[in-house]
Amino acid sequence: RTEDGARWWDRYADPAPERNIHNRPPQEWAQYFEAPVVMAQRARNAYENRRLRLEGHSAAEYGHGERLEDVAAQWASAYRPARVERLDPAAGELHGGLRLVLPRALGRVMFDEQRDVAERAERLLDHIGYGSLPPTAGWHTTLGAAFEDLAHEQVFDTAPGTRMTHVAFRVRLGAGQEVPRHDARAAWVSYPDSPGIEVELTGMSWRSPRTPWATHFAGFDRPIDAAIAPAAWQDASEQYTARYDEIGELRPGQSPRRAEAAEPFAGREAAIAAMAAKLQEASRRRTAAARLPEPTREVPEHLQGQQPSPPPQWPRPR
Repeated sequence: RTEDGARWWDRYADPAPERNIHNRPPQEWAQYFEAPVVMAQRARNAYENRRLRLEGHSAAEYGHGERLEDVAAQWASAYRPARVERLDPAAGELHGGLRLVLPRALGRVMFDEQRDVAERAERLLDHIGYGSLPPTAGWHTTLGAAFEDLAHEQVFDTAPGTRMTHVAFRVRLGAGQEVPRHDARAAWVSYPDSPGIEVELTGMSWRSPRTPWATHFAGFDRPIDAAIAPAAWQDASEQYTARYDEIGELRPGQSPRRAEAAEPFAGREAAIAAMAAKLQEASRRRTAAARLPEPTREVPEHLQGQQPSPPPQWPRPR
């Protein structure tokens, strides 16, 4: 709703302003979008139009004189949430993002492609804090969706700054870990009122919003122990507070930890033994099928019962 955009919309007249995508009647949009959110957007558009003295479609788009809450309540029951399979946060890796302003020296290091990318990632993590992964982020199934969230925040930030860095974390819950309370959607989850959630950090990515095509990726062969920060310190779990302080940094005596590399054959002993027995049996059958009969020498009847003549003895050379 820039001024130019509002003035362009005010001139919209073909074929019918009340049928375009923004001005659809409430009985239509209320089926797909939550009424309080849509009414709040309509009210903001109405305010901007009045401020700019643009009232070309007020009758079609806005109900002037009606209370926002009343209109929202009228259409709230029409909302039909889409039925989708909910994401299981323990099923795989998820991506969540954070916007921050780095010190100039650190910023130069992070975007220096001559340096090892994994070392840069760990240096950034030291700066952010191992327990400071964002508690309010949506944790998505794809890296692109995490960066899209950050770009959306950047667009609507009233004071975004010029040195902002967008950082995305790739995490997973530990094997056998109890799944924390979460709000699951089709392709992302959030952790409302997070008490501090332990995760394994398997990778990091970062970019400047001014050059989003230049994205730096770092993966960790051995995941780093980290934590999604608590939404409020007073609600932090004892497990979190024992390892991290209020700003998410490691407490004195605590040190960075890496997950132990999993043994590639752990838990597969029975399957491996069965496969070995199967291979050995197949090898035995092949060997038996390919074995040749012992060679035999046939003796003519008139020579049967006679001793074979000894080989001739030749004089040895002197």
